[in-house]
Amino acid sequence: MVHPNRDGIKNCCDEALAALVVEHGMGDQFTGVKLTVSDPQSLAADPERQYRELSDAVQRCAEEDGAEAVIIAGGPLSATARRLAEASSVDIVQPVPSACHVMLEMLHLST
Repeated sequence: MVHPNRDGIKNCCDEALAALVVEHGMGDQFTGVKLTVSDPQSLAADPERQYRELSDAVQRCAEEDGAEAVIIAGGPLSATARRLAEASSVDIVQPVPSACHVMLEMLHLST
């Protein structure tokens, strides 16, 4: 379920992310975008609500789309992503550790 006022955002996100995924050669593995029901400010103010809504989105990705892994996008979601990684049946790609890993690989390749 997407918050009614966010349909335009969701469509924009779907298209932009799908294009980025295809550009990186992973389009056949991309199942789409799921957003939380609440807006980001509300979720930032309530970590437990953030966890519940993101957990629901992860579950929908797995059940509706057959996703085996879910990217939790955004540094402010790092703590919740860690919790979800411990509790979820699908792999959770955490934003900050993943970004750090990519940067370390880039630094290693440039030396």
